[in-house]
Amino acid sequence: MSKKIYKDLDLYLESNVNESDLKKEIDRLVYQNSPAIKTISTRYSLIKTYLKKNYDGLSNEFISSVKPPDEITKTLLNEGMEKRQAKTNFIFNEDDINKILSLRDSNNSQDIAIYLQFISGRRASEIYQHADDHDIINLTRIKNKPNVIKFSNLHKKKANNKNNTNEIVYLIPGTLDSKEFKNLYNKLKNLLDDISTQDSINRVNKRIKSLFPNIKKISSHNLRGMYAQYMYSEHNPDQQNINGYITKILNHESPESSLSYSNYKYEKNKILDPDRKIKKKQN
Repeated sequence: MSKKIYKDLDLYLESNVNESDLKKEIDRLVYQNSPAIKTISTRYSLIKTYLKKNYDGLSNEFISSVKPPDEITKTLLNEGMEKRQAKTNFIFNEDDINKILSLRDSNNSQDIAIYLQFISGRRASEIYQHADDHDIINLTRIKNKPNVIKFSNLHKKKANNKNNTNEIVYLIPGTLDSKEFKNLYNKLKNLLDDISTQDSINRVNKRIKSLFPNIKKISSHNLRGMYAQYMYSEHNPDQQNINGYITKILNHESPESSLSYSNYKYEKNKILDPDRKIKKKQN
């Protein structure tokens, strides 16, 4: 749907229009086909990003006006808060982590996708992407920093963010270094060349459910939360607080975004004491 909106917007802007008329046309495009309020908010955000990326000469006041009505924003914020409060804990353990890490050498494209998404904490669409759905992401290595890699862009980043390019991505230590990650990432991109992003996500979701029948309602999105909680638990040498740490490694705009992952709980396997003596109870 977003591609059709962009096309209609481009056609409209071929004529010499003023900002007032353009705003009315944007409102018309956003509200066509009676969308849900979340879709309305998403469309405004996408259009604002598209205009800033592709058109010059628009005033800051106009760009600021491309947004949903305040009542829609407030409703979405309230719904988000209610959903967070109603969430049950997503519990995973050391065995689940080891199962994902064992997929490293698999020849199955879904296994590769699951592995790459988990060790980088990226969104599904940033790992299994198609050129027709998103701007293709390119990776750049950083000298003498094997556990980090740069992504040329990340999804859901605000267009007015000056740091919107070359986002730093932290790889789980002891998995792949940046060179190995880049090679496997490009291999996966070639394997999925003729598959849409959503189709790839659907296939991965089916695969991940078969791998983890013990975890209810698991999907590719949960890999991002598992990454965040696992990194915080196992690779946080400075003992940074959880909200600040997750905000950094997930490249969030603000700490509030990281609250969405507050229900993830990582449980390490209990280590049994080999020297513990077992005695028969005295009657």
